[in-house]
This record gives sequence, C-alpha cells and structure tokens, in this order.
Amino acid sequence: FPVTIRRGSMEYEDEKEGPRTAGPIIQGVRSTGIKIQVEKHVMDKMMGWCKAANSECSGKFMVRKNKTGFYVYDAFLPEQECSSGFTVFREEAYDRLAQYITNRTLAGRELTDEGAMDDVTLALRDLRRGWWHTHYNFNTFWSGTDDNTATRQAYLSEESWGVSIVVNQRGDVLGRVDVLSPCHICLDNVPVEVVNNTTHHRKRNYKWDIKRWVKPLTRTPSKPSIVTGK
Repeated sequence: FPVTIRRGSMEYEDEKEGPRTAGPIIQGVRSTGIKIQVEKHVMDKMMGWCKAANSECSGKFMVRKNKTGFYVYDAFLPEQECSSGFTVFREEAYDRLAQYITNRTLAGRELTDEGAMDDVTLALRDLRRGWWHTHYNFNTFWSGTDDNTATRQAYLSEESWGVSIVVNQRGDVLGRVDVLSPCHICLDNVPVEVVNNTTHHRKRNYKWDIKRWVKPLTRTPSKPSIVTGK
C-alpha cells in the first residue's frame, strides 16, 4: 500500500503506471437506480466515531456488489493521525488491519484447508474497495484530496471500482462510486440505505476507540501514507 496522497496531487511508487488524478464529474448522468446498502452496525460505527472525535477521522469498510448496487457489511478505524482538515493512516496501519481480517477470516482454519485461501482473498478484496471518512462539523462534500483518494482506492481494488462514504456530526451521509474501466466515471450522491444486520454485533465504546486509535496530526507525513481532507 505504498502511496502518498496529498492535497491536489498524487505520487506513485511505481512510476510506470503514472498518476491518475480526479477530473470533473460529468453532470446529468442517470444511473439505473443503484444504491449503497449499509448494515446498521456499520453506520453506527461511522457515526459513532465521527461524533466521538474532536477532529476528522477515516477508515476502511468491506463492500461487495449485490443486486441493487453495493453492500457494506463491516467498517474499521485504523491507527491514524488527524486534524480538523486532514486524516492520515500509514501503510503499516493498513497492513495490521489486513492481517486482522486474514486472521478473522481463517478463525481456526489453516490456509491449506479447502477454500480458506479463496475466502481470505475475497475478504481482502472487499476491504480494498471501501473507504469512509468524516468531515467533523463541516458539510459533506468531496474535496480535491478526497477525489484523489477515491480514485486511488478504485485503482487498488483490482477490479477498478471503489465505494466511498463521508459523514459529519450532524448525521449527514454522502456516497459515491468510482469506476475506472474502461474510463473513469464518478457517480456522486448515490443513495445510502441502512439495512438490518446479518449477524450479532456488540455495542462499542466510540470515545475509547477514538482515544486509542486517533492521535493529533502535528506535521505533514514524510513516509508513505493515506492523507484525506477537505
């Protein structure tokens, strides 16, 4: 996950690929009625972390396609550094999250068990496609940095698409879908629908989560990292 994303620019470790910057959204595009369905516990997490923080924060969610569009079934808050305008989580934080997903997916199985490696691959693929962040007490919108982050995420997904959600402390929610192949199409204002949980989830202490995983951002990062901001 070796990428540095800064306000208005992108830098890639693999120079052969070259930068992919976000362009203007084409207005007037009519979709076929797609929506982003989000399990209730996932929305509770994103809103809970948003309201518990005194800054922006961001994370990843697991998403896959379904009959109505896209289905979000889990969300995570990696270790990060945040301010009122930026959130940063470094590649090692993502690596730890990916290892947690791997361990959870295996849960008593061995990689040599039938289908185990396929399940891990699918889980990590779902994780790469989804990104959420907060705008603290500001409006929900996509900044230039957010556009670049969403584009980069779709590029990393292996299937050239990604889903992004931004929330704020007022409870506003904004969703978008980026598809890069055969050309970059951004569907903004995709309806976000909260649906019932499919499994049991315990109630979280969001203030404790923020205290443990979110630290103040004191300077611009010099190491490869993900940076988002308004």
